[in-house]
Amino acid sequence: MAKVTFKLPSNSSNNKEEIEKFLVWSAKGGVGKTTLSIAIANKMSEKETTGILDADITCPNVFDYLNIEEQLVGNREKNVIYPVKKGNLEIISMGGIIREDLPWRGVMLSKAVEDFIKRVEWSAKRIVIDAPPGTSDVLLSLVNSGIKKAVLVTTPSKLALRDLKRSISFLKRFKIEIAGVVENMVPEFSEGISKEIEREGLRVLCSIKFSKEISESIEKGESIDKVVPCFEEIVKRLLE
Repeated sequence: MAKVTFKLPSNSSNNKEEIEKFLVWSAKGGVGKTTLSIAIANKMSEKETTGILDADITCPNVFDYLNIEEQLVGNREKNVIYPVKKGNLEIISMGGIIREDLPWRGVMLSKAVEDFIKRVEWSAKRIVIDAPPGTSDVLLSLVNSGIKKAVLVTTPSKLALRDLKRSISFLKRFKIEIAGVVENMVPEFSEGISKEIEREGLRVLCSIKFSKEISESIEKGESIDKVVPCFEEIVKRLLE
């Protein structure tokens, strides 16, 4: 198993209680949470340094998406881990520690996420969390860490809508404010499910249709906020 190497000094007096955490999530997998998390964080980073926490421990994709080859490093004496920096983004992901596939039990997953929450030496005051699907121990650790708001993600299908309702119920149980829903991967000639989402009492923040520009951006490892204009409104809604 690969290990984090510790070789950087720490001069930060960052107070983790001051960090605002924003959750990007869906109970359903494969709806584009990583792509949207990166786009939201990238748009936020235009005004100030912003963090991305890849909380999908067993299937981390943020480093691969952004073509980051570096490994995470830290300071053993201070018991901290340092995020990798790319422009005004600070990024933490298990992809910066372990590259091979490993079996994980629930306790191990929770410990990894808690380490990322408690031990990372952020300079960013705002963090976008790319959460894994489902309602496992990982999500429980995240919601108990002090999430400010959440953006839910869905695709235009009955199955995704069913899981979206589960997501809404879960967040309401933990009294986490839902800023709205992003409807992703909408076919060009489809009306999507915006009306169904609104019937759940939620705002549709953006309805993203398939496009050549989006596909090319993702293939190049670029944030799609450069080709999808609605992310400024999403960030505004989160920061209200």
